[in-house]
Amino acid sequence: MKAIRFRAQGLAVLVSLSLLSGCTQLPDLKPFADATAAMAGAMRQGYTQTEAMLTRAGVDSAQVRTLQARWEPTRKAVNAMVAYSDALAALGDAGNKGEESAGALISSLEGLQQAVGALIPGLPAIPTSITAAFRQINGVIAKIRARRALKEVIDEADDALRAAADILSLNFRSLAEINRSATIEVRAQLAEKNFALRSYYEGLAAELQQSNLTLALILDYQNKDKAGAKSATVERLRGLDKGVASQLDARLGALGPDATAEQRDAITLTVLRNRQTALDERVKYLDGERARLAPEYAAYAAQLAALKTLEQANPIAFSATVVETWAGTHSGLRSALTRKQRVTVSELLSAVNELVELTEGIKKEKQNGND
Repeated sequence: MKAIRFRAQGLAVLVSLSLLSGCTQLPDLKPFADATAAMAGAMRQGYTQTEAMLTRAGVDSAQVRTLQARWEPTRKAVNAMVAYSDALAALGDAGNKGEESAGALISSLEGLQQAVGALIPGLPAIPTSITAAFRQINGVIAKIRARRALKEVIDEADDALRAAADILSLNFRSLAEINRSATIEVRAQLAEKNFALRSYYEGLAAELQQSNLTLALILDYQNKDKAGAKSATVERLRGLDKGVASQLDARLGALGPDATAEQRDAITLTVLRNRQTALDERVKYLDGERARLAPEYAAYAAQLAALKTLEQANPIAFSATVVETWAGTHSGLRSALTRKQRVTVSELLSAVNELVELTEGIKKEKQNGND
């Protein structure tokens, strides 16, 4: 797992500047808050489209139910990230409301602690070093309330918030695996549910292909005048159409050994014309049946294709990457705050846009399946 560097130095600097000095001009953090809100919206939309794709098949899937249950605490954790970034932006623009904004920041950290902590029971074994560091967030909040020294806040917040980010990353990766399993399960059940349709429709297509090939060979025989070429065509017809083979065996066998080539050819033509007439009627029926079932089969095939796209795209999996990018952007806050530079969020917005594109692809596939 690529460790998320969810650095807290920016938080520590913000707290110390706002609470301890109370007079330093801070850079505009609203772009970071806006980018975080966009990230959360893209994640929610990615999940919404994923769930819609999995449930529209109308099959019962234990994996889908697990995914749905696991998403609710995930949604709360993502919302807590938005609340945290909003609190940072508000603190940077606090003016005379520094105390009030600092209180909102503390509340946002408490909310983040609660929301991320709720993810832990649903995850596989988490290294004790991560859970121990995560529990230190209580001490971080206490030190912020007590306006302790900047170094103390940095030392404890760094490990605690990095651990929170690690837990959130593990959660998204766990959800991604559940999503893959759910997609495979739904595809299998969808195939089973439509087994009769698929077998009948594909059987129609196979018979239609064979019938058309037989008709083409019959026409080929009728248009040839060389005995050798005709004989080769007849052998192909015998191998392709058992009805033709049995009729030729019966009719030609009745001629006797003294029958001329012309007599044998005449009998063969008669058998083939009779078969041609029967196949023409059969092809009409097959075409009609296939046309009748084509919309239903196309919808089924589109659902399978959409689920395959979902399995490959998996916006929930990419959400973990977006969170990692968010963490890197958050780490850059310290430099921006220290040097009084503009906060850079371009990399985060690029990742968010990529997630949106993945989700739009899923949405388009779902719409194609509904057409």
